Amino acid sequence: MKLFVDTGSIKEIEAVAALGIIDGVTTNPSLLAKESGDFRQNLKRICEIVNGPVSGEVTATDTAGMLQQGHDIAKIHQHMVVKVPLTKDGIKACKALSGEGIRVNVTLCFLGGAGPAGGQGGRHLYQPICRAARRRRDERNGAHSRNRRDL
Repeated sequence: MKLFVDTGSIKEIEAVAALGIIDGVTTNPSLLAKESGDFRQNLKRICEIVNGPVSGEVTATDTAGMLQQGHDIAKIHQHMVVKVPLTKDGIKACKALSGEGIRVNVTLCFLGGAGPAGGQGGRHLYQPICRAARRRRDERNGAHSRNRRDL
């Protein structure tokens, strides 16, 4: 199993990286927006901290827009992985980008069974959303407010 930190905070990433347990980072536009500075420069800095995959998410909802943004994201650093949503257009973009040798992370997979569809598109990573299962587990364990700061 590999540990990917879900944040855009360079400070948080540096703290986890110092523990020597981080394999990669997954971000999204809202997480990156919380940091000051240009998001491209922040993604590049994250790549320099983490010697592993760093996912940067497209914001476009159409295939052409995802391809354009995906190419831009992939150019930031050799560790960048383009994150696309599991939608019809996202799968088309995934297939096209991966066909060019660009690594792709398919996200917004709310049902575990939807993951194979992203795989058919050529995705490199699969990122299921497990919030409901995690919340139920935490409620059983009496931990209603756990978060990544508990590391």
